[in-house]
Amino acid sequence: MPIIAYFAGDVQSYLALRRWWPPLPQACPGCGTRSALVGHGSYLRYVAEESPWLRLGIPRFRCRACGHTCGVLPSFLAPRRHYSAGLIQRVLSLHEQLGLSRRQLSARFHGVPALSTCLAWIRAFGAKAHLWLNALLSALTRFDPGYDPLRSLVSPVGLAPGPPRLLLDMLPALLVAPGMASPGPGLSHGLGLLLLWGQNRHLPRLV
Repeated sequence: MPIIAYFAGDVQSYLALRRWWPPLPQACPGCGTRSALVGHGSYLRYVAEESPWLRLGIPRFRCRACGHTCGVLPSFLAPRRHYSAGLIQRVLSLHEQLGLSRRQLSARFHGVPALSTCLAWIRAFGAKAHLWLNALLSALTRFDPGYDPLRSLVSPVGLAPGPPRLLLDMLPALLVAPGMASPGPGLSHGLGLLLLWGQNRHLPRLV
């Protein structure tokens, strides 16, 4: 599985660079050997954001210990997904936070992405949201035991929203929470930062 690395910009700024070299990963994702990865060229990957497909060059590294190769994705991409993390987040937010139905989602995107693709993201996110939410709450409260990150999110009346909605509502906390080792407030795609954060904690695939 590719490694995610922080990238401050978006797809267009990445293309403008022509070549991006992320920091060398500390350990091989295949065997875990540290300081064994070396540059190994690049490969092409396609990405879409409600627009024609764009072709990106993705840096690749090779492990001198086991021979495993891995790509390093900029943080506006989601591993194993052809659409950007920002677009996936918009779909999730429209469904979980604004309550758009299947028909409304289909009308909103006019088939790009396809409704079946949107529903696959929603199902995958819903299946793992509780695990990621628990991990995020534990990390946030570890640095301030008296801090209740859900206090401003859960309404005192009615039913509390489920884990998918709460996890999306908490994305801004990743940008400002102490001790979260975030790269700074410039990351525009909250889901991209969440995926990067979860990768560093070996959480299961979210979307």
